[in-house]
Amino acid sequence: MSKIHPNISDYYCLTVITTPATTELLMAFLGMEPFSGFQETESGFLAYWPAHQSLEAGKAVADKYKQQFDFESSWELIKQKNWNAVWESNFTPITVGDLCVVRAPFHEQVDQVKYEIVIEPKMAFGTGHHSTTFMMMQRMGEIEFAGKSVLDFGCGTGILAILASKMGASSVFAIDYDPLCFENTKENTILNQTRNVHIQLGEGKDIPDEKYQVILANINLTVILNSLDKLFRILSANGALLLSGILLKDKELVIDSINKNNFILKEILTNKEWICIHLTRL
Repeated sequence: MSKIHPNISDYYCLTVITTPATTELLMAFLGMEPFSGFQETESGFLAYWPAHQSLEAGKAVADKYKQQFDFESSWELIKQKNWNAVWESNFTPITVGDLCVVRAPFHEQVDQVKYEIVIEPKMAFGTGHHSTTFMMMQRMGEIEFAGKSVLDFGCGTGILAILASKMGASSVFAIDYDPLCFENTKENTILNQTRNVHIQLGEGKDIPDEKYQVILANINLTVILNSLDKLFRILSANGALLLSGILLKDKELVIDSINKNNFILKEILTNKEWICIHLTRL
């Protein structure tokens, strides 16, 4: 997730060239630093460092991880006026089976899927390209959403909340602690005409203590482990909880915490170095 304010306009783009396996792991670690967004490429990925943090600070972070990972890198200042060109050149449509396609407004319409999601690519996480988001959408295709209440915890661009709405959810509560994600989700719900998505700026403690029949949590390991107790309380009996943002190496740690919190494990999906976990409860 991003940790910056949406009014910040200039960024330093870190271009990383490395292997696919290293891309997944390195993006996970850099995601815990003040980088504000990532975009995978054929040879690695791009990471965006807010200019107010200073280039020297960004280089120091990159150099720290060069001690652990093998990658080449370079930096470039990108001014606000160049953002449209940057994202248009790097954001391509993505299709999740016959369930949905995720595209930007400047892409042509796609008719061969059940649902079409239009995302205005900004500095917020979640365009469907990353393994975690892709698996979440894959698993959502196996769940009945019609008439159900849904929580999207850590909504990013709002992509999962929008898909849930299009799949027939009666109401969707989307929350993220990042002002940029909050604003981007609002914009994307308007683009997709999903009027039953309520969006809130906040953290886990700000989620209302009411029951949800489906909970979507594509966040990170620390937040997931710290939130399982509350997620159990607010998940309806026989409801569905989808968790992602979890590295394969942390699988046993998460499973142990899931068991302690009395969830029932239904399915685990794996994609590259990441997993998506489908849970329910009695």
